[in-house]
Amino acid sequence: MKFLIIDDSPEIVDAVTLCLSMRWPEAQVLSAGEGKRGLELAEKHGPDMVILDIGLPDMNGLEVLRTLRSVSDVPVVMLTIHSQDVEIARFLEAGADEYVVKPFSHVELLGRLQAIFRRAHGRMRSVSKPLQAGDLLMDFGGAEVYREGVPISLTRTELALLERLVQNATRVLTYEALASSLMQGGEPTAADSRLIKVHIQHLRAKLGDPAENPKYIANVYGIGYKFLPQVTSGMADIVGAGTGARLTGPPGRRD
Repeated sequence: MKFLIIDDSPEIVDAVTLCLSMRWPEAQVLSAGEGKRGLELAEKHGPDMVILDIGLPDMNGLEVLRTLRSVSDVPVVMLTIHSQDVEIARFLEAGADEYVVKPFSHVELLGRLQAIFRRAHGRMRSVSKPLQAGDLLMDFGGAEVYREGVPISLTRTELALLERLVQNATRVLTYEALASSLMQGGEPTAADSRLIKVHIQHLRAKLGDPAENPKYIANVYGIGYKFLPQVTSGMADIVGAGTGARLTGPPGRRD
């Protein structure tokens, strides 16, 4: 396993490195004090996880994140001194998987990192069939979602939320239940529950699902969300490609 820390504070780099080595003793930990150097290391070494500070001397962390996202879907955890929802929303909208507010504890950081790995590995182990709901085609096993045959780019967290809602179609899932499912057993905080609303807002925007007239995700005011239509498996065309399968789009459409 390989981690990349992009932070200009030697103290933070040392603290994060110690945290990582305690949990993953065999892991390789790379670090860079500037955004440009961090991008170079990411391109050269292909890390399994990037831990990125929002405040860097040469580039804004958001700029680094957007550059990473243009070429890679590597999980990214942002380190920030900001705790306001509007600031956190900017990171998530740019493609961050998680965030940790400074100062943070080793327990909190490890919890966030392990939750991301569990979500990613859980999807890789998934053998579920693609599902059709309206003009959406969802292959959670392949981490692919199509709308009217056009692929939609979702973050890991957005995909995990959508999968959780679809698995419980027509049932109301509370903010706390959704937050807990993302934490994979961790105890969600009030901030985590508020963060669910931000993720759902972004997910709806990508699905073309307005909150005032939802087709898929309905808000149950003050409680949580539910996925409206029932879903039916086996409505996707799966074509073998090499050793695996490739999602080619909804019936009647070919790439």
